[in-house]
Amino acid sequence: MLPPKEIPDNLTYQEYLKLFLRYQILGWQRQIARSSRMVMKTQPPSSNLSEDAKTKMAVLMTGLEGVIIVRDIQQGITEHAGAIVGVTASQAGQLMDKNETLKKARNGLASAFSLLSSSVQSTIDKSIASYVLPAFGLPVDGIPDGKTAEEYMHMAEQYERIGLPEPTRDALDLALAAADTDDLRQKARNMFVTRVPKVRVDDKVHEKMIAGARHNLTLNLSLARDIYLELTGEVPKFEWPYVYLASIELQRGDELRCKDLLDKAHSLNSNSLKVLAGQARMYLAEWKINELRKVTTRMEALEPGNNIAKSFRDVINLADQSGI
Repeated sequence: MLPPKEIPDNLTYQEYLKLFLRYQILGWQRQIARSSRMVMKTQPPSSNLSEDAKTKMAVLMTGLEGVIIVRDIQQGITEHAGAIVGVTASQAGQLMDKNETLKKARNGLASAFSLLSSSVQSTIDKSIASYVLPAFGLPVDGIPDGKTAEEYMHMAEQYERIGLPEPTRDALDLALAAADTDDLRQKARNMFVTRVPKVRVDDKVHEKMIAGARHNLTLNLSLARDIYLELTGEVPKFEWPYVYLASIELQRGDELRCKDLLDKAHSLNSNSLKVLAGQARMYLAEWKINELRKVTTRMEALEPGNNIAKSFRDVINLADQSGI
């Protein structure tokens, strides 16, 4: 069961902390703000944290948003949104002067969100293709030769984060070819199992994934939802859209729909970190800690040292230490 939309006034510190964690994973901003205030208000003197512990807590709370799939792309792109505005302004020139939203963005009077949700989609899509990929450390025109295995594996992680499966696959092919130790070869093989979809997809699917990313960025979740739903019909054995769609449904509060979608994704690829992370998010939102432990342990076993599992392990450790 998901947490309540309205937060009671008479809960304990531990109960408010638990709610805060659950709202964080759901992305329910109003509830996050109120539960955060109540955590601070009800914190007993005996549980006052050291400055170091407070810093670690703040990092963990902020990091939780990074394991929400619909915000993975948003987080990465918004880190570089100012650059997107600047470069688009310099390239679009007269076009931007003719469009009020873009003109304001160039002059610093409108946010990057306004720019990316404007009607000039040709300019925006070009910016995503030409500047967001390099902002993630990724090339626009194919994957270059001559990189190390570690560099190719990092590129694969970034492609997967953005939601581009075939570049993920290609980067790992190159990583495996470039690997010069048994450890590196094993890590690349592990990532093939956990990061690459079972089926290949074409450029049209990639275009739709980028479109979904744009709508996620601008929080147009209904439009993103429509795209992922369309993809599940067009490429029914491609597991990633089911996970993205499940994450949106969870944020909308449709727990049963979320579970059905994740069950479908799991039946297609039970080794996918993206699928397992989707299940972990659902278990955290439902506060099913035993199930969360199991799926986190599974992620750690499939790809030792991965940051996705680490995020959930940090939450589990916090829950254990806090007695919640």
